[in-house]
Amino acid sequence: MYTNYWRRTDEPFTKEFVNDVLAIIASCFQKRIRICGGNGEGIPEINENTIWFNGCKEFETSYDSFMLTSNPEDAVFSFCKTGRMPYDYAVKEVLESALRHNIISRWSADGDCEQQTDYEYVSDNCDYNISKVNAYYGDDDVTSLF
Repeated sequence: MYTNYWRRTDEPFTKEFVNDVLAIIASCFQKRIRICGGNGEGIPEINENTIWFNGCKEFETSYDSFMLTSNPEDAVFSFCKTGRMPYDYAVKEVLESALRHNIISRWSADGDCEQQTDYEYVSDNCDYNISKVNAYYGDDDVTSLF
C-alpha cells in the first residue's frame, strides 16, 4: 500500500488555497486523470470547508479517499493510501499546495516522492487505467468536464 502522511497546522483554508486545489483538479482532467468524489463516484468536494476526493471506481482507479478539512481540530495527523493509483498525483499536488499555504506543516510518503509526483511515472505505471479513461473521453477536450 502506498501512503501519503501529513501533519495539519491550525491555519484555516484560504481562498487562494481552494483556488489552487480547483486548478490542480482541473489539471488532472487535462492529464486524463479522472478525479471523483470521496467514495470514488460523482464529483470531488472542494470548497472553503472540505477537500474530499478519490480516484474513480468506474475506471478501477479509486483506493482510499483523500480528505482535508478547514477545521484544524479534525485531524492533526492524517494519511491517505492511494495504492499508487493515478489520483496519487492530485494528492501530492494538493499536499504541496497545502504546505505552501501553511495548511499543513509537512508531508511524506512511503516511497520516492519525487518519482511519484512525476506525471510520466503515474501514466507509465497505470496504463490499464489511463487506457480506460482515454477510451471513455476519446479525443475530446476534457477541460470542459470540470
